[in-house]
Amino acid sequence: MHVEHLKKSPQVGISFSRSSFMNHKGKPLNFFQMPQLTGITPAHLLCRNPVGNGSAPVIRRETLNDIRFQPLDHAEHYTCYFDEKFRQSEDIECWLRIIATTNWKMEGIPAPLTFYRLNQEGLSSNIMKQLASWEQMIDKARLFAPKLLNKNEQSARAYQLRYLARQSIRNGQGKAATKLINKALSVSPSILLDETGRTCVTFTAAYLLWLLPSSLYKVCENIGQFGMGHIQKMRISRDGVKSSLIS
Repeated sequence: MHVEHLKKSPQVGISFSRSSFMNHKGKPLNFFQMPQLTGITPAHLLCRNPVGNGSAPVIRRETLNDIRFQPLDHAEHYTCYFDEKFRQSEDIECWLRIIATTNWKMEGIPAPLTFYRLNQEGLSSNIMKQLASWEQMIDKARLFAPKLLNKNEQSARAYQLRYLARQSIRNGQGKAATKLINKALSVSPSILLDETGRTCVTFTAAYLLWLLPSSLYKVCENIGQFGMGHIQKMRISRDGVKSSLIS
């Protein structure tokens, strides 16, 4: 499906898909990553990273060759696409370098073609390290896209803090989640207007997790996930995806 997409869209250098969530044991959770699929600008990518995870994209060789570079701090003579200094955020840094410095476009296809495992023991569980790595990526991005950062850095930081609040919720860290979503809103209140639904859901879930007994919160979470998954499946079906690729 990715190959066909790239054949039909020669200007697209990165093709990506939606992903389906599963728990740490591999059980599908019946809700999905639902990013914007088309019209992705450098500003949108900086703020929201529609690719979502490193398993979702298929990339043209020519696209990677256009951002190939030789690390300055290595004695060995070789070239890279991803920046090896990053332990986290290396994917978004690479996508941003492609979209902000070349003529290639990024575009998604509506089918959920990969699974995304929610694993508390993975990289994403260490929220502060993930935030520090993202800030390192921002520092580098200022060098190759200064105008983009001047205009969008604060809103991008707010979206990242909101994303980390959601990660904290998935890890069962209610107090940390409330601090992160509150900080996101203080850094850039505009995210509440730009993406009211997602921001309000994150805010509500963070405070419910923090304030409610875990058993009662789990009931609320299951109800929310069921309702959200049903809405997402209808939306994916409307995009022309066969039911066999959704369930």
